[in-house]
Formats: sequence, C-alpha cells, structure tokens
Amino acid sequence: FDSNLASKQGGAIYLAASSDNNTTTRSSINASYVSFTSNTANQVVQYGGGALYCSNVVLKLDNIIFDGNRAIFGGAISLYSGSELTAEKITFTHNIADHQGGVMYTSKSTVSFKDITVKGNKATGFTATEDVIDEVTGELTGEAVEIYNEGVGGAFFFNSSSYAIFDTLNADGNIADNAGFIMINVSELEITGESNTIKNSQA
Repeated sequence: FDSNLASKQGGAIYLAASSDNNTTTRSSINASYVSFTSNTANQVVQYGGGALYCSNVVLKLDNIIFDGNRAIFGGAISLYSGSELTAEKITFTHNIADHQGGVMYTSKSTVSFKDITVKGNKATGFTATEDVIDEVTGELTGEAVEIYNEGVGGAFFFNSSSYAIFDTLNADGNIADNAGFIMINVSELEITGESNTIKNSQA
C-alpha cells in the first residue's frame, strides 16, 4: 500500500464495525508481509490514521512495515471504540502525526506488540487559524488568531482507557514537543520480555 490519500481518515484502509437491528458485527484484518508507505489521512479535526483507521475491529498483523505515513492523529494507525490489535515483527519508521501519536493513536482500545522496531517517528505540532468570539455577546468578531497545537507522543499516544503491552521493543530517535516516545492518558502500559530498548527520544 503506497502513496494512498484520504481526505478524512484511513489513508490506505478504513475499517469499522457495522450495526443492524441492535446487533454489532465486527470487521477484522489478518495480514502478513505487507508494507504501508507514504499514505496520508488529511482530516484536521480528529481520528486520522495515515495508513489504517479502525473502529471496533480486530486486527492481527505479522511482519509488517509502516514507513513515512502521516495524519493529524496516529501517523500510521488510529484505533478507536474497543479495537483490538495483536502485532508481531512490526517496523515503524519515519511516520508523522501533526498532533498526537507519530506511530499510533488509540482510544478505548487494546494493543499487544511483540518484537517491534520504532525509529525516527515524530509528533510535530501544527498551527490552525481560529475565529475570535466576543466574550460578552458570544458572537464572532470577524477577527482570527493562529493557535499552535503541540505535538504529543512522538511514537505512541494511548488515550481514554486504552491498554498496551510491549514485548521486545527497540525504539530510537522518536521526537515530539511533549512525550518524545509515548504519552499515556487514563490508560495502562506494560513492558515485558528480556530485551527492551528506548533511547534518543526528544521532547
């Protein structure tokens, strides 16, 4: 999957559960030996997922490369609404989030990684123009200001009751304005195994 573009979310793949008559059917992906390179999701407000956007789905990934993908949230992957990811032998390099999670952004999701390489990813931050509202009248003034939104979580941003486990992690040179490697917000992280390295992160 190379150089795909989405105007909203999921530059290469958008995957979500479906509901019918109060019954929810979850979608799934089982992929091996696949590369996701230079994919982009352009939605500014939320969601993102430069390569993959997933909502309430099950993913199993093995021997996958994510390189040079970009989005506002989750440069490579965004997981929402109870999604479950199991991944082994994964490489994340040079992915960029313009706000949160250079590699991945999660909300209320579960992630299990084994034997992963995470190098040179960034959460860069971005500037947006916002209309000025009069504090007294509550109406627009016709003026606008530029607001800088900081980059958070150079590699990972685990949010809103997410759970993540890393087993055998090699991380190097990930960068953000805040939390050079990982941001954990109302979530849980476990790092296990005999060989885990996190170095040269910058914030």
